[in-house]
Amino acid sequence: MEFNEIVESLHPLERRVLPYLDKCSSLSELAKASGLSEVEAMRALQWLENKQALHISTGVREIVKLDDNGHGYLKDGLPERRFLEAIKDKELLLADIAKTASLSKEELNACIGLLKKKAAIEFAHGNVSITEQGRKILDKEWLEERLLKRLDSEDIELGSLAPEERFAYDIFVKRKGIVQLVVKRIKTFELTDLGRRLASVDIKEENT
Repeated sequence: MEFNEIVESLHPLERRVLPYLDKCSSLSELAKASGLSEVEAMRALQWLENKQALHISTGVREIVKLDDNGHGYLKDGLPERRFLEAIKDKELLLADIAKTASLSKEELNACIGLLKKKAAIEFAHGNVSITEQGRKILDKEWLEERLLKRLDSEDIELGSLAPEERFAYDIFVKRKGIVQLVVKRIKTFELTDLGRRLASVDIKEENT
């Protein structure tokens, strides 16, 4: 079929997406840009694929999102920060720390392990006190806190995490309900030479 014949045969939905084909690479982006539903945009892509204007493929995205505890910790503070805040002025028994910092038994145990690794706390006669290292840590914003804030404002692909964010993520996944990994299947497309020609032509859109 000649190029002009292909242009004449275009369905209104195909005409609707043409101006955006070289600006988008996924179905969701195309639907948003063209103002179509994903079902309509997919139908247009399938018809264009039949005309050999593009190739459609299915990919997978791993999206990191905040889970229930993550939302709570963003609001109330990470358990380990609340733990250190509770003992910054005086040493306390673990039971008193749990009460003061509103920590569950599971959270308390996680804090002990994490803060001991950071040399932020020390035990003496059943009491827990903060170390100088702990005070330095308490004065800074942590990698884990920065990741929580970023996840609150946007969904992030696992593969796009910076090295320090991946370090914080790896800590979170070992703990209950802070982050979750959502696997999404996405449709992407790649234009052929014909598709690039069509995308560059000013084709009048017909009413659907």
